[in-house]
Amino acid sequence: MKFASWNVNGLRACLKKDFMASYAKLDADIFAIQETKMQEGQAIIDIKECSQYWNSAEKKGYSGTAVFTKIQPRSVTYGIGIDEHDHEGRVITLGFTDFYFVNVYTPNSRNLERLDYRLTWEDAFREYLQKLDLIKPVIICGDLNVAHKEIDLKNPSSNHHSAGFTDEERGKFDERIYGHFQIFVSRKKSRLYLVVIFAKSAVEQCGLADRLFFGVESNCGKNFCGDD
Repeated sequence: MKFASWNVNGLRACLKKDFMASYAKLDADIFAIQETKMQEGQAIIDIKECSQYWNSAEKKGYSGTAVFTKIQPRSVTYGIGIDEHDHEGRVITLGFTDFYFVNVYTPNSRNLERLDYRLTWEDAFREYLQKLDLIKPVIICGDLNVAHKEIDLKNPSSNHHSAGFTDEERGKFDERIYGHFQIFVSRKKSRLYLVVIFAKSAVEQCGLADRLFFGVESNCGKNFCGDD
């Protein structure tokens, strides 16, 4: 199973360039898009083999997410179920037999003027993921709008208090990751894929990864290989 995630920064503009060619080349089973900046139906996207799911912001030309999937989900939900956070089209959740697939476009703290809201949103989103995790493992992808470590930026010192690299935002990312995620790296045909899985235990995480990928290595230092 192959996933792809892309912040297109305006899908209508991207469609005028190479979006469809890139989409075909990536050939993903589940293709997640962030910052669509459009309402469903504002552009023709003719992908016959896929089901399309859209969560657009109420504000026109702003934010928005979409998922194109070749695999039919058992359920689809939009947002995280909290009115304060569900007007900007930031989350789509697809439920499959073995896992939830969550596409997220995390709010930007916007020159820190929206930092307090960003931190509130982070807590609500983490709680949402934890509730899903009580049912089955969660795979998250998207634009998380954070540079987690100094190695993620060219000039970390001068950007220490910039949006996406504040201590508060990085700390919230730590809260979401440590103790809850397992990182799997799948090498196949000289390509490298990185997947982050949210599940209750390492056993459950590794079992899901084993079913999704061939020749999977996890950060717990063991190898989990399937037959197909």
